Amino acid sequence: IKDLNISFQNSNHFLKEEIEEKALTTVNRYQSLHDPVQIRRENLEDSLLLHQFNRDVEDELSWICEKEPLAASADLGNNLVTVQNLQKKHQALEAEIQAHEPQISTVISKVKQMIRIGHFASTSVEAKLNQLQSSLQQLKDLSSIRKLRLLDAVESQTFYSEAAEAESWIRERKPLLARSDLGKDEDSVQSLLKKLDGLERAIDNYNNNIIKLAKLSQGLIERGHFDSENIQEKQKQVEISYNELNQLSEERGYRLQESKRLFHFLRDADEVAAWIQDQMVIASSEDYGKDVEHVEILIQKFEGFLSTVHSNDDRVANLENAAATLLKENHPESNRIISRSSEISHMWEELKECAQSRQEALAGAKQVHTFDRSADETISWILEKDNVLSNEDYGHDLETIQTLVRRHEGFEVS
Repeated sequence: IKDLNISFQNSNHFLKEEIEEKALTTVNRYQSLHDPVQIRRENLEDSLLLHQFNRDVEDELSWICEKEPLAASADLGNNLVTVQNLQKKHQALEAEIQAHEPQISTVISKVKQMIRIGHFASTSVEAKLNQLQSSLQQLKDLSSIRKLRLLDAVESQTFYSEAAEAESWIRERKPLLARSDLGKDEDSVQSLLKKLDGLERAIDNYNNNIIKLAKLSQGLIERGHFDSENIQEKQKQVEISYNELNQLSEERGYRLQESKRLFHFLRDADEVAAWIQDQMVIASSEDYGKDVEHVEILIQKFEGFLSTVHSNDDRVANLENAAATLLKENHPESNRIISRSSEISHMWEELKECAQSRQEALAGAKQVHTFDRSADETISWILEKDNVLSNEDYGHDLETIQTLVRRHEGFEVS
C-alpha cells in the first residue's frame, strides 16, 4: 500500500490526495494492531506456561504419590533375609528418588522464573510450588525414616537370628543332659563322665555367645530400638534356657558321680565277697588230718589263714564305712547299697563263725588223734607184755633163772 501510494503520488494521480489519505489510514490501522497482538501473544505464552507448569506439577505430584506408599511402608519383615531384601528394595527407591530429584528441581526453577516475571497466575503457581516442594520433602523424610527403621530391623533381626541359633544349640544339647543312662559299671560311667566333660567345656565356651548376644540386645535397648520390649524378653528367655542347660549339666554330673561311687562300692563289695567265698572253702574244709602230725600241720596252716582273715578286718570295715557314708548322703540307690552291705556283713560273720568252728574242730581232732596214738601205744605195750607173761621159759640153771627173775621184777616195776 505504501509503495502504491508513492507510485500514485509520483505520477500525480488525480486522486493522489484521497489515495494518500486512505493509505495513511490503512497503515495507521495496521500499526495499531501490533500492541494487541503482542499482548495476545504474551497472554497465550503465559497461559501455555501455566498449563505446562500444571501438567509438570501434576506429573511430579503423581510420581511422588506413587512412591510415597513405598517410602511409608511399615513392612519390616519377619526374619533377617526378608529385611535384607526389603533394604535392597529401599536402596533402589532411594536411588530412584535421587535420580528423579533434578527433574523436579527443573520444574521448581521454571515456577520460580514464572513468579519472578510476574505471571498472571503467580499466586496459584506459588501455592502449587509449595505443595510440590512439601510433597517432595515429605517423600524424602519418609524415605529417610524407613531407611533408619530398616537399619533397626536388620539389627533386631540379626539379634533374633542369633537368639534363635542359640536356642537351637541349647535345645540340641538338653536331651544329652536329660538322659537316664548312668552306666552299668565303672568303665561305662567313666566313659559317660568323659563325654559330659566335653559337653561342659562346650557349654562354658558358648557362654561367650550368650554374652555377645546380651551386649547386642543391651545396645539396641539403650538406643531406644522400636522393638526393645520384645528384644529384652527374647534375651531373657535365651539366658533362662542357657541357665537351665547349665543346671542340667550340674545335675547330670552329680548323678554320674553318684553312679561312679555306687559302682566303686559294688566293685569293692564284689571283690570282698569273692575273697570271702574263697576263704569259706578253706574255713569249711572237713580235712582233719590222718594223725597227730598231720593235724598239727593243718592247725599251723589254719593259724596262718586266721591271721589273713583278721588282717582283712579293716577291708570289710572300710566297705561298711563307705556304705554308711553313701547312706548318710542319701544316695539315690540307698536300698541297693543297704542290701549289698548286709550281704557282705552276713558273709563276713558267717566266715568268722565257720573259721571259729574250724579252729575248734582242728583242736578237737588233735585231741582225738593224740588219744588214738596213746591208745595204740598202750595196746602195743600190753601185747608186748602179754607175750612176756605167757613165756614158759623158766630157765635151765640158777644163772638163767636169776636173769629171768630180774627181768620179771623189771616188768612189774614198769
